Amino acid sequence: MSFLSSSPRQRARTRLLSRALRTAALALPTGLAALPVAPAWAQASARAYAIGPGPLAQVLNQYSAEAGVFVSSPGTLTGGRRSPGVQGSFTVDEGFAALLAGTGLRARQLSDGGYVLHEDAAGGATQLAPVTVTARPESATGPVLGVGATHSATGTKTDTPIIETPQSISVVGAQQIRDQKAQSLQEALGYTPGLMPGIVAKSGMFEDTMSIRGFEANPQTGSYYRDGMRYMINQYNGKQEPYGLERIEVLRGPSSVLYGAAAPGGIVNSVSKRPPSERIGELNLDAGSFDRRQISGDVGGPLDDAGKWSYRLTGLFRESKQFVDYSRDDRTYLAPALTWRPSDATSLTLLANYQRSKTIYPPAVPVTGSLRDNPNGEIPRRRFLGEPNHNTFDLASTSVALLFEHAFDDTLKIRQSLRQYDADLRMRYVLLQGDVDARTQRRVARSARGFDDHTTVFTSDTNVEKRFATGPVAHTVLAGFDYTRSTYNSDRLRGNLPAIDAYNPVYQAGEVVALPWQQRRNKEHRLGIYVQDQLKIHDKVVVLLGGRRDQARAENRLLHAPGSDSSDRDSAFTGRAGMVYLADNGLAPYVSFSQSFEPTSGRDRNDNRYIPSRGRQVEVGVRYQPAGQDMTLSAGVFDLVRKNVFTPDPQDPAFLVQTGEVRSRGIELEARARVTPAVDLIAAYTYTNAKVTASNLPGEKGERFNTPRHVASLWADAHLAQWVAPGVKVGAGLRHVSARPDRPSSGSLGGPGYTLVDVRLGYETGPWAYALNVTNLADKTYIPSICYNGLCDYGEPRRIIGTVSYRW
Repeated sequence: MSFLSSSPRQRARTRLLSRALRTAALALPTGLAALPVAPAWAQASARAYAIGPGPLAQVLNQYSAEAGVFVSSPGTLTGGRRSPGVQGSFTVDEGFAALLAGTGLRARQLSDGGYVLHEDAAGGATQLAPVTVTARPESATGPVLGVGATHSATGTKTDTPIIETPQSISVVGAQQIRDQKAQSLQEALGYTPGLMPGIVAKSGMFEDTMSIRGFEANPQTGSYYRDGMRYMINQYNGKQEPYGLERIEVLRGPSSVLYGAAAPGGIVNSVSKRPPSERIGELNLDAGSFDRRQISGDVGGPLDDAGKWSYRLTGLFRESKQFVDYSRDDRTYLAPALTWRPSDATSLTLLANYQRSKTIYPPAVPVTGSLRDNPNGEIPRRRFLGEPNHNTFDLASTSVALLFEHAFDDTLKIRQSLRQYDADLRMRYVLLQGDVDARTQRRVARSARGFDDHTTVFTSDTNVEKRFATGPVAHTVLAGFDYTRSTYNSDRLRGNLPAIDAYNPVYQAGEVVALPWQQRRNKEHRLGIYVQDQLKIHDKVVVLLGGRRDQARAENRLLHAPGSDSSDRDSAFTGRAGMVYLADNGLAPYVSFSQSFEPTSGRDRNDNRYIPSRGRQVEVGVRYQPAGQDMTLSAGVFDLVRKNVFTPDPQDPAFLVQTGEVRSRGIELEARARVTPAVDLIAAYTYTNAKVTASNLPGEKGERFNTPRHVASLWADAHLAQWVAPGVKVGAGLRHVSARPDRPSSGSLGGPGYTLVDVRLGYETGPWAYALNVTNLADKTYIPSICYNGLCDYGEPRRIIGTVSYRW
């Protein structure tokens, strides 16, 4: 991809992008209203809709989001009425007429472009007095209304417009997850800047792991949160089910000021589906590649006429294989949710889920025969070098959360969140011990391994939000504390296995023997106290200031090695400061500084306790969000440093010292826009220059740090009503990842770059929807991760999934 420069000059690019965005902004019509409503060209143009029948309020919400307009009406006017939906190509006014047919209501456009509902006077009813139109704000925990989200709580723990947050945030909503048929967090975030596949690709079969701004992000590094609370604590706690999520949000860069210990690249916060205020329902049937069979459903709505009680039940059952021989990808997921809202000021939500996943921890394949040529030929992608009677990953997890919120008045609010997470794992796997042998170039040594794990995680987060003004400055102050207590008990097994022929594998006839090897008992306590102030000056300048104090205590016991128990304590202060300028034309340049820390364990040569690893980042960026359009453009440059990294002690290499350092610098671009009434576009580009800047390991200083320089993606959706038929929608995407670097100091090899194509064909008619999703359309063979210790992992070949849905 020749348009990707290999040596960008960050400041020059930032100035160039800013000028381009400013020019685009000046080209827009002036005099737009303060509330974002559809511009005249959008209201006069016809576009395709495929919205099925349902409760009037629900259909109105979906239509207003797709049309880019806002409508207001008394709740008593829509309650109890149903809409026939909107099927076909319409202007905004024609669309309102279609969805209101038979309801006895009409939509009237006001002078500012908004709409108000009223009784149809022609039908003999009395017309209501005009209702003031107000923007229907997007909730930080609700559905994404349009192509790009406008609000998020991940960056501030308050419901804040993303454009007012001085740090990079990307949001993927449930609609995008559905359209792209994402099967994991990694796939759902595949069209998001700053993210790339994890260092080890095979782990994606059983865990959520990826790289953010060049640094590994997984549950063990404290990078994953659910509903704002830490979720899972290690890579053996499995994967989250995307169908159970309303949003997936990525806050890039150090984030310890609000979330405590975490890797410096950023955090991923998933938002659970919650009970809706209107009735919803859907049922989906899937079938596809690798003998896939799946049924899923999502129902919810109010339980009483007053709307004080509402519920949601989301479920999924799947039986499937994966592209590797003797593999499986079975899952059961059930997530009930209940909300009690005794008044407009108080709410209590119960979120629970049960998940059972049966898959495998697949062995890799030798580097000679995959990345490197082998005289015996290429090792097939489906090759399984484990043992069919041994390899398994059987995980059962439960999670129960309570979310409480109470507003004392318009200026003071308290929130309390609690979650208990439990997981039990039985894992058996085969570990390959290097490349093929030098003599035959066919056989590879192996050993048998096993884990029997039990994990518990209790999390609590309590905060108070206070809004007040001091002269021209509006303050939103947040103060709170969070606490996490976790346990991880692991009984590990080990056994011998004979070598296997990578080209003609012969498996063991009987059961593989793996005997007890290690017994680990780990406990951890984390407590953090944080304060944050969001200052808005004259509605033009937003200043964000925050600080946090953390304390962490870890107790590690090795029952198989008495006397080697350890107890480590760490504490750290982290801060953040940032500023955003909100221009009238939709431009919002920002600058920020943020810090992170990660606890460490162990002692150095002098028996001194190690100190936490630290991260710090400076970021400069700009967002462009023109009023009245479903469009968000963003660009950012960052300089991220991780200090106190372990490196060999120069006086005794058997010990470690913390004088290592890694620096990651880069540029991120993101565009989410409805470019025409019929076409939506999602585009992202990331340039990352990550290097080891300090190390005692010979040859390591100056090496690139595991990360491809360029990652680019483009996804487009188009409604084809004008050219084909109403209800027809197609989508297509490109994902490009450049080559990963070799690292001679550690013996790892970087895989070559690759480009993948994804497509989707959909058709909706009434309550029925049909879709066909294909990932890796060209069936490209690729290696998405580094090759280490003589082993590599293949990426997934072409996958086809067909879906039939019924919605009501």
